[in-house]
Amino acid sequence: MDAKRFAVLFGVITPFLGFITAVYLAWGRGVFPIDLALLVIFFLFSGFGVTIGYHRFFSHPSFKTIRPIKYLLGIGGSMAWEGGVLDWSANHRQHHQYSDEEGDLHSPHIYGESLWGITKGLWYAHIGWMFYNPPANHAYIPD
Repeated sequence: MDAKRFAVLFGVITPFLGFITAVYLAWGRGVFPIDLALLVIFFLFSGFGVTIGYHRFFSHPSFKTIRPIKYLLGIGGSMAWEGGVLDWSANHRQHHQYSDEEGDLHSPHIYGESLWGITKGLWYAHIGWMFYNPPANHAYIPD
């Protein structure tokens, strides 16, 4: 397993293991408001980092913002373990250029139309691409 796949695997499994550990440690003592607040804050921070930052700001420059917000959006997106902002943006722009056609990196149809092919394609389109994606073509992000 190469370093990139190991890092993605680490980033996908570690939060789940952290959740299991937190449930074990909280068992019998309860969950305090600060625990829930941190859960919600970091969930929203990384989620908005991908949806607003990586997607709307970096991939489809749909708004302008000040430098500190730009950095926060990049950090939040990076916390989601979906790769770096340049690779993510290049792959996303390529996906839009070739939606559900040959060359689409996130198409759920790449394994055929059988039930197994669609299931495998949905896995790849939502999570698998993080493990098996070829190097990003930075020609899609000249800006």
